[in-house]
Formats: sequence, C-alpha cells, structure tokens
Amino acid sequence: MAPMATSRRLPRVLRLVGLALLVSVAAPTVSTLTYGQAAAVISKFDSASVRRNTVAEVEREATDRIAAGVARPPGRARTLPGGVVLGQAMTLRELIRDAYGYRNRASSDVIDGPAWVDTDRYDFQARTSLELPQTGVAGLPPDAERLLQALLADRFKLRIRKETRDRPIFELVLAKPDGALGPNLRKSPGQCRSFYQAVPVVASRDNPPRPACPFQLANGVFATLNLTMEELTRFLPAFPSINTTVVDKTGLQGGYDLQVVYQLADLAANRTPQMMERPLFNDALEPQLGLKLRPAQGPVEMLIVESAERPVDN
Repeated sequence: MAPMATSRRLPRVLRLVGLALLVSVAAPTVSTLTYGQAAAVISKFDSASVRRNTVAEVEREATDRIAAGVARPPGRARTLPGGVVLGQAMTLRELIRDAYGYRNRASSDVIDGPAWVDTDRYDFQARTSLELPQTGVAGLPPDAERLLQALLADRFKLRIRKETRDRPIFELVLAKPDGALGPNLRKSPGQCRSFYQAVPVVASRDNPPRPACPFQLANGVFATLNLTMEELTRFLPAFPSINTTVVDKTGLQGGYDLQVVYQLADLAANRTPQMMERPLFNDALEPQLGLKLRPAQGPVEMLIVESAERPVDN
C-alpha cells in the first residue's frame, strides 16, 4: 500500500484504531491515595519474587543466531490490579530502563555494568498495598517506577548514577520553509489523553478523566491522537532506525493527530510488494508529517550502571 494513498484515509484509520482500543484499554484506576501521599508512606514493595529464567535465555540465544541483526522488542514490566507489578524474561538493563523512566529512550542512554546485565533474564512479581494505575505506552506509573528502583537496589545491589554528556542527537524540525504540515499531521481537538499524560488518581464529577487516546504501532503503522511534538520526540528514540535522543525544534504548540505508514523490511515475511513500496520510517516523516530529523549535538542525561550483583532466586 503506498503511503500517500493511505494518508487520504487518515480519519477512518484512526477511528478504527480507537474502536479497537475501546475494547482493549481498561478504564483508569481510582485510588484514595495521591502519588505524593503514597510516596510518603510506601517506600518498597510488600513482597517480591525474583527468579532467573534460563529457558528464556536459551530461546533468545537461539533466535539471535537464526535472525542476527534483527531488532527485538525489549522486555517490559507492567502493572496488574491489586497493586501487582510483573515482568517476564527481562534483563537487568531492561528493568533499569523501566524503573527509571527510560523505556522509550535510546539504548545508548543506559550504559556500563557487568556483561550479564544484557544476557541474564529474570521473571519478577511484586505486590504493594497501593492500587497502581495501568501501565501505558510511556512506561510504568511513577509510584511503580519508584518501588521498582528500591527492589533493584535491594535484590540486585544496583548502584546507578546520572550523568549529562554532550552527544550526537537529532532535532525534529519542520521540513518545508513555509512550515506546511504533511497530510498525516493535523491539529487535534484534544478530546482524549495522550499516552504521555498521567491519569488523574483522584477524579471528580466536575473534573472527569479524559479517555486514553487510541494508539497503534503494528504492521508498519504508527498512529495516535493529541500528541504534542515534545511527547513525539520522547517516543521517537524507541524506533530502531532512530535510537538517538530527539529534541523538539518544530515550534508547534498543542496536540496533534498523526499517522506514519512505513516499511517493515527486517524479516523476509515482511517483504511483500505492498510493504516494499512504503518508505522507511525516517524517510516517511517528511512526506507524511512535514517533519524531518536534523543531526545535531547536545546534552543527554544518561544512566551509568556503577555496579550490580546477581540476585538469589526466591
């Protein structure tokens, strides 16, 4: 499917995404504690189990041999009802990224540590008396991040420091001199909450929470609603073809509805004639959104793994 043909159906595609998510996305959880109150009384999980998953390690090693160089989705932790936080077959580096809000950051933003932080895989399940909001695309809710940091310090004896370094980055800029936007980028009416906007923990009749915006990232389509350019730049490093810090230099204010249709070319199964007609993701930004990535140099806050120890299973 050619991307420009798809762009003329932008409203219909996003409506379909919204319908799908209305079925799959749960309503926001309401708690009697605000995040600030919870931070004052709860400093660690009530209980936690951490076990090494050697089966997943063998499976991943075999997969990497068969399809070397193919980007794999990283392990993700998630919240469940009842104050549960769960992760399966995750490396310590993946756990660190989730615990410190680096889920969608460039892989090079979390560095150092012993070699096993990228190879050993762990299953963990932890529970707190705090009812945690649902995990979103942007990552764990703040309280879950904080509690997971405490768990990693306790069980993995993890020591982390933050450091700002001057590194190559991308600046997201308008592609055309007149500032014209592409056909797949439109000002949003703002009727839903982007995946980077926190869910209000305490809602009222006068201030009900807005529904979560639809989100699609599958089959070579990235589509969502009411996303600011600053939020877009925070998510773009998650794409393997970018994998670099991106800074907003567009000057665009407020939320936008957007869709990018791009080529998935990393596996033979994706190499259909229709797929191969699409541009690669970075190349699709200009004709579809009217935006482009400009190489630059700038400060990047990084996480440095100073030390860690393998935990004892429990």
